[in-house]
Amino acid sequence: MASRVTRNDRDAAPNPDGPQGAGGSEGPARVADEHALVAREHSGGPAHERGLALVVTVSDGVASGVRQDASGDGLDRRLRDLGFGVDRAVVPDEQRQIEHLLVAAAGDHDLILTTGGTGLTPRDVTPQATLAVIAYEVPGIPELMRFEGGRSTPYAYLSRAVAGILNRCLIVNLPGSPRGALDSLAALEPILDHALVTVAGPFEHESRPETGPDRRG
Repeated sequence: MASRVTRNDRDAAPNPDGPQGAGGSEGPARVADEHALVAREHSGGPAHERGLALVVTVSDGVASGVRQDASGDGLDRRLRDLGFGVDRAVVPDEQRQIEHLLVAAAGDHDLILTTGGTGLTPRDVTPQATLAVIAYEVPGIPELMRFEGGRSTPYAYLSRAVAGILNRCLIVNLPGSPRGALDSLAALEPILDHALVTVAGPFEHESRPETGPDRRG
């Protein structure tokens, strides 16, 4: 069964399939299936200024509940500060599950940031999963993140992060450490708006850069 991602629209009705948080429709509702745990909030406020983002934490420890999702929490706060609406998802380090989640989520989100699984161990499979589903890569983004990260530590160059486009959604792999994830997002911030506007279209040329449903009309 493919992963299900619930949108975090502030005007959305509460999800009938998942339990409500302690605060009812004003609190977080968490939806679980075999591949992902997605958090959604129903809070008042203006529409998302810069689009809807999904933060995907790829971690066996977080998925099993034995580790705190510090990286996902940090990215969530920063994206909200930047004006994004934010959804959350957690998956273990399993390539097929990551692939299913990315495919399910891309049609409903402008930006997907994964955190975790970009290192050199056999369980680090986030780049492989991303490459398996995107229509095409945006190699300059991970190059920029590695360059900026390399100013602080040479270990940044060991990241295998990739970035690419699926259904007009920009998908970017970030490191799993809280500092590495936030530093990589900071490197991306100066070009993020232009990237998202370009990906969203409309396109001036007749040929489209990818196949698949057009979720933005």
